[in-house]
Amino acid sequence: MILSVHMPKTGGETFRDALEAAFGPRVLRDYGDRGGFVSDQILRVRRRRARAARADRDEIERRYDVIHGHFIADKYLGLFHPEHYVAFFRHPMQQAISHYKYLRRIPPHNDPTIRAAQDPEMTFVDFLKQDTVTNCQSELIGSAPLEHFAVVALSEEFDRGVALFNATFGRAIEVKERTNVDPQTAGRKHVLSPEERRAVRTHRGADLELYQRAKRTFHRLCEARDL
Repeated sequence: MILSVHMPKTGGETFRDALEAAFGPRVLRDYGDRGGFVSDQILRVRRRRARAARADRDEIERRYDVIHGHFIADKYLGLFHPEHYVAFFRHPMQQAISHYKYLRRIPPHNDPTIRAAQDPEMTFVDFLKQDTVTNCQSELIGSAPLEHFAVVALSEEFDRGVALFNATFGRAIEVKERTNVDPQTAGRKHVLSPEERRAVRTHRGADLELYQRAKRTFHRLCEARDL
Protein backbone atom coordinates (compact mmCIF):
# COMPACT_ATOMS: atom_id res chain seq x y z
CA MET A 1 0.00 0.00 0.00
CA ILE A 2 1.28 3.46 -0.96
CA LEU A 3 0.37 5.98 1.74
CA SER A 4 0.65 9.46 0.26
CA VAL A 5 0.53 12.10 3.00
CA HIS A 6 -0.72 15.34 1.46
CA MET A 7 0.87 18.23 3.33
CA PRO A 8 -1.34 21.30 2.80
CA LYS A 9 -0.16 23.62 0.04
CA THR A 10 2.72 21.51 -1.23
CA GLY A 11 1.32 20.54 -4.64
CA GLY A 12 -0.69 17.66 -3.21
CA GLU A 13 -3.73 18.16 -5.41
CA THR A 14 -1.57 18.12 -8.51
CA PHE A 15 0.12 14.95 -7.29
CA ARG A 16 -3.24 13.40 -6.39
CA ASP A 17 -4.52 14.04 -9.92
CA ALA A 18 -1.43 12.32 -11.34
CA LEU A 19 -1.92 9.35 -9.01
CA GLU A 20 -5.57 9.02 -9.98
CA ALA A 21 -4.71 9.20 -13.68
CA ALA A 22 -2.26 6.33 -13.19
CA PHE A 23 -4.02 4.17 -10.58
CA GLY A 24 -7.62 5.01 -11.42
CA PRO A 25 -10.23 3.91 -8.86
CA ARG A 26 -7.56 2.20 -6.78
CA VAL A 27 -6.74 5.57 -5.15
CA LEU A 28 -8.60 6.26 -1.90
CA ARG A 29 -8.98 9.95 -0.97
CA ASP A 30 -8.71 10.49 2.80
CA TYR A 31 -9.41 14.14 3.61
CA GLY A 32 -11.68 13.93 6.64
CA ASP A 33 -9.13 14.16 9.46
CA ARG A 34 -8.47 17.89 9.16
CA GLY A 35 -4.69 17.65 9.20
CA GLY A 36 -3.10 21.01 10.02
CA PHE A 37 -5.75 21.97 12.56
CA VAL A 38 -6.43 20.81 16.09
CA SER A 39 -9.37 21.07 18.48
CA ASP A 40 -11.21 18.71 20.81
CA GLN A 41 -13.82 18.09 18.13
CA ILE A 42 -11.21 17.39 15.44
CA LEU A 43 -9.39 14.95 17.73
CA ARG A 44 -12.64 13.07 18.39
CA VAL A 45 -13.33 12.85 14.67
CA ARG A 46 -9.82 11.57 14.01
CA ARG A 47 -10.09 8.86 16.64
CA ARG A 48 -13.43 7.70 15.22
CA ARG A 49 -12.12 7.65 11.65
CA ALA A 50 -8.93 5.82 12.69
CA ARG A 51 -11.01 3.10 14.38
CA ALA A 52 -13.16 2.79 11.26
CA ALA A 53 -10.11 2.51 8.99
CA ARG A 54 -8.61 -0.24 11.11
CA ALA A 55 -11.93 -2.09 11.22
CA ASP A 56 -12.11 -1.89 7.39
CA ARG A 57 -8.48 -2.80 6.86
CA ASP A 58 -9.08 -5.90 4.71
CA GLU A 59 -11.63 -4.13 2.49
CA ILE A 60 -9.34 -1.13 2.03
CA GLU A 61 -6.44 -3.36 1.06
CA ARG A 62 -8.63 -5.29 -1.38
CA ARG A 63 -9.96 -2.20 -3.14
CA TYR A 64 -7.02 0.24 -3.10
CA ASP A 65 -3.32 0.49 -3.90
CA VAL A 66 -2.90 4.13 -2.82
CA ILE A 67 -4.32 6.25 0.02
CA HIS A 68 -3.82 10.00 -0.42
CA GLY A 69 -4.96 12.86 1.79
CA HIS A 70 -4.51 15.13 4.80
CA PHE A 71 -4.17 12.25 7.27
CA ILE A 72 -1.57 11.82 10.00
CA ALA A 73 0.82 9.00 9.13
CA ASP A 74 0.12 7.20 12.41
CA LYS A 75 -3.41 6.45 11.22
CA TYR A 76 -2.13 3.66 8.98
CA LEU A 77 1.28 2.99 10.49
CA GLY A 78 1.81 -0.77 10.64
CA LEU A 79 -1.66 -1.53 9.24
CA PHE A 80 -0.62 -2.79 5.80
CA HIS A 81 2.21 -5.10 4.78
CA PRO A 82 4.10 -3.77 3.00
CA GLU A 83 3.38 -0.05 3.33
CA HIS A 84 5.26 2.73 1.57
CA TYR A 85 4.96 6.32 2.79
CA VAL A 86 5.26 9.23 0.34
CA ALA A 87 5.22 12.97 1.06
CA PHE A 88 6.12 16.27 -0.57
CA PHE A 89 7.43 18.96 1.80
CA ARG A 90 7.68 22.73 1.29
CA HIS A 91 9.71 25.46 2.95
CA PRO A 92 7.51 26.70 5.82
CA MET A 93 8.00 30.35 4.87
CA GLN A 94 6.11 29.63 1.66
CA GLN A 95 3.86 26.81 2.89
CA ALA A 96 2.46 28.75 5.83
CA ILE A 97 1.54 31.93 3.95
CA SER A 98 0.19 29.92 1.03
CA HIS A 99 -2.07 28.02 3.46
CA TYR A 100 -3.26 31.27 5.01
CA LYS A 101 -4.05 32.85 1.64
CA TYR A 102 -5.79 29.69 0.45
CA LEU A 103 -8.11 29.68 3.47
CA ARG A 104 -8.96 33.32 2.86
CA ARG A 105 -9.92 32.82 -0.79
CA ILE A 106 -12.12 29.73 -0.41
CA PRO A 107 -15.88 30.19 0.18
CA PRO A 108 -17.06 31.01 3.73
CA HIS A 109 -16.68 27.96 5.96
CA ASN A 110 -18.49 26.74 9.07
CA ASP A 111 -15.30 25.58 10.78
CA PRO A 112 -14.37 28.11 13.50
CA THR A 113 -10.65 28.06 12.70
CA ILE A 114 -11.24 28.68 9.02
CA ARG A 115 -13.86 31.31 9.82
CA ALA A 116 -11.28 33.07 11.98
CA ALA A 117 -8.71 32.96 9.16
CA GLN A 118 -11.29 34.47 6.83
CA ASP A 119 -11.96 37.43 9.15
CA PRO A 120 -10.88 40.60 7.30
CA GLU A 121 -8.95 41.65 10.41
CA MET A 122 -6.96 38.38 10.65
CA THR A 123 -3.38 39.03 9.54
CA PHE A 124 -0.90 36.33 8.56
CA VAL A 125 0.98 36.87 11.84
CA ASP A 126 -2.26 36.49 13.80
CA PHE A 127 -3.01 33.30 11.88
CA LEU A 128 0.35 31.82 12.87
CA LYS A 129 -0.36 32.53 16.53
CA GLN A 130 -3.61 30.55 16.66
CA ASP A 131 -3.56 27.54 18.97
CA THR A 132 -5.82 25.64 16.58
CA VAL A 133 -3.33 25.85 13.68
CA THR A 134 -0.36 23.49 13.87
CA ASN A 135 3.11 22.96 12.47
CA CYS A 136 1.17 20.93 9.95
CA GLN A 137 4.03 19.20 8.14
CA SER A 138 5.42 17.94 11.43
CA GLU A 139 1.95 17.01 12.62
CA LEU A 140 1.11 14.96 9.55
CA ILE A 141 4.20 12.75 9.63
CA GLY A 142 3.22 11.92 13.20
CA SER A 143 5.51 9.42 14.87
CA ALA A 144 6.62 7.87 11.57
CA PRO A 145 10.37 8.45 11.20
CA LEU A 146 11.29 10.34 8.05
CA GLU A 147 13.56 7.40 7.27
CA HIS A 148 10.41 5.24 7.14
CA PHE A 149 9.22 7.13 4.04
CA ALA A 150 9.92 5.51 0.69
CA VAL A 151 9.71 8.88 -1.08
CA VAL A 152 10.57 12.22 0.53
CA ALA A 153 10.21 14.99 -2.03
CA LEU A 154 10.14 18.79 -2.19
CA SER A 155 7.46 21.05 -3.61
CA GLU A 156 10.24 23.34 -4.87
CA GLU A 157 11.56 20.49 -7.07
CA PHE A 158 8.19 18.98 -7.88
CA ASP A 159 9.01 17.34 -11.22
CA ARG A 160 12.13 15.74 -9.77
CA GLY A 161 10.00 14.47 -6.88
CA VAL A 162 7.59 12.84 -9.33
CA ALA A 163 10.57 11.27 -11.09
CA LEU A 164 11.74 9.93 -7.72
CA PHE A 165 8.31 8.40 -7.14
CA ASN A 166 8.40 6.76 -10.56
CA ALA A 167 11.92 5.41 -10.03
CA THR A 168 11.01 4.08 -6.58
CA PHE A 169 7.82 2.29 -7.62
CA GLY A 170 8.52 1.50 -11.26
CA ARG A 171 5.65 3.70 -12.42
CA ALA A 172 5.30 6.38 -15.11
CA ILE A 173 2.88 8.88 -13.60
CA GLU A 174 2.76 12.26 -15.33
CA VAL A 175 1.86 15.76 -14.21
CA LYS A 176 -0.13 17.35 -17.01
CA GLU A 177 -1.45 20.45 -15.24
CA ARG A 178 -0.77 22.21 -11.94
CA THR A 179 -3.93 22.61 -9.88
CA ASN A 180 -4.98 24.81 -6.94
CA VAL A 181 -2.26 27.39 -7.63
CA ASP A 182 -2.60 30.80 -5.95
CA PRO A 183 -3.95 33.04 -8.73
CA GLN A 184 -2.12 36.05 -7.27
CA THR A 185 1.33 34.51 -7.51
CA ALA A 186 0.85 31.99 -10.35
CA GLY A 187 3.62 29.81 -8.98
CA ARG A 188 5.99 32.61 -7.96
CA LYS A 189 7.23 32.88 -4.39
CA HIS A 190 5.27 34.85 -1.84
CA VAL A 191 7.13 37.89 -0.50
CA LEU A 192 7.13 38.04 3.33
CA SER A 193 7.87 41.09 5.44
CA PRO A 194 10.58 40.89 8.12
CA GLU A 195 7.85 40.67 10.78
CA GLU A 196 6.17 37.79 8.95
CA ARG A 197 9.46 35.93 8.58
CA ARG A 198 10.15 36.32 12.30
CA ALA A 199 6.66 35.00 13.07
CA VAL A 200 7.22 31.92 10.90
CA ARG A 201 10.52 31.22 12.67
CA THR A 202 8.76 31.59 16.04
CA HIS A 203 5.61 29.60 15.33
CA ARG A 204 6.76 27.09 12.71
CA GLY A 205 10.07 26.03 14.24
CA ALA A 206 9.27 22.33 14.10
CA ASP A 207 8.39 22.55 10.42
CA LEU A 208 11.55 24.51 9.65
CA GLU A 209 13.67 21.82 11.26
CA LEU A 210 11.72 19.05 9.52
CA TYR A 211 12.09 20.75 6.15
CA GLN A 212 15.87 20.77 6.43
CA ARG A 213 15.85 17.05 7.23
CA ALA A 214 13.46 16.40 4.33
CA LYS A 215 15.69 18.38 1.98
CA ARG A 216 18.75 16.31 2.90
CA THR A 217 16.77 13.07 2.58
CA PHE A 218 15.35 14.08 -0.81
CA HIS A 219 18.76 14.79 -2.27
CA ARG A 220 20.16 11.55 -0.86
CA LEU A 221 17.29 9.54 -2.40
CA CYS A 222 17.71 11.30 -5.75
CA GLU A 223 21.44 10.63 -5.78
CA ALA A 224 20.79 6.97 -5.08
CA ARG A 225 18.48 6.87 -8.13
CA ASP A 226 20.78 8.98 -10.35
CA LEU A 227 18.13 11.67 -10.65
